[in-house]
Amino acid sequence: QLAFEMGMCAWLTSGYKKATVLHSILCNMQEWAGRTYEGKNVPFGLVIDFSTEALPDSVSYLHFLENDSSAVFTDGIFSGILLDQNGKLLSFLTRSTPVPENFKNQDMFVPFQFVDIARHCTKEAIGIIVLTNGEIMLIKNRAVCFAKRGSKWVSFDWERVYINLRPYFLLGADKNEENIRSKIKDIYCTLLDVSFSHVGGCLAIVIPGIETEEISKIIKDRFDLSITGNLPKGVSEESKEKIEVLKYLLVDNDSIRSFFDVEKPLRKEILSLDGATVVSLDGSFYCAGSIVAVPGGSSSGGRAAAAKRLAQLGVGIKVSEDGYIEAFGLAIETEADKEWSPRTIPLFKVK
Repeated sequence: QLAFEMGMCAWLTSGYKKATVLHSILCNMQEWAGRTYEGKNVPFGLVIDFSTEALPDSVSYLHFLENDSSAVFTDGIFSGILLDQNGKLLSFLTRSTPVPENFKNQDMFVPFQFVDIARHCTKEAIGIIVLTNGEIMLIKNRAVCFAKRGSKWVSFDWERVYINLRPYFLLGADKNEENIRSKIKDIYCTLLDVSFSHVGGCLAIVIPGIETEEISKIIKDRFDLSITGNLPKGVSEESKEKIEVLKYLLVDNDSIRSFFDVEKPLRKEILSLDGATVVSLDGSFYCAGSIVAVPGGSSSGGRAAAAKRLAQLGVGIKVSEDGYIEAFGLAIETEADKEWSPRTIPLFKVK
């Protein structure tokens, strides 16, 4: 464990000294992750800027972390502490703390509630956020790189997700690379939101060529969110209420918004519904919160089995309540022709 954590810190920083400082702070954070303050779990948000050195008389925050009073200075969401390369105090971070102009438009790959801290994690600045459930998040270049869940470190890699989902989006009408990257970024960030909320979720992306009948075979009690007028027969009262609420939240100028145009918190809530959310490559909703017809005798868990079944529509992704992510897709046989077969394959996993 020590060797892995030192290697992780060395990868995040440059040089043995910086890696040692980062690991010392990380050890303090891991200790706090298992402690309580006045009976409550304590969240933290620290950013260590390894390109900056504080004045000689600055306070050592490394030493202060051993003091119980350190628990009340930051919550990891709306506030944080900025430290220098030696762990000395630089400043207090809030939502209004400015960032350099040249970093304002840099992409962020973190759960939306942590963007106020993550936006300061640029260049040589590394962020450490401790959640109230004891998880620890490490952020570099405004992206979650590692998270400790229980006793296990999990790595996150946005580029791996992008590379594996891109061939499916190239099957769509919109082949603009910038648009494709933006859509996959929205999917990845939503998966992070669901993962760190620990509510679980299931998402399917339907590729062109999949018949409506095939979708109906896989999705039980399917209802199309774009339906106008009377609801289909046989829909339960509970489902009717869910449809009406979703349509009200998603409607804009008398039409249902695209999945990619929905606000991040609402996307997370929709994906968290019991059942599957199914969208097309352009983000049009087929359904949300619908039950997946999983074959009997499945050896995997419910959401994993559902994701594998949904992959027959193109791509199926599950996020379990423990935060792990797993994706499956139809096998695309050739890059040139973008042909696909009914065989499904693993695409990526974060666990």
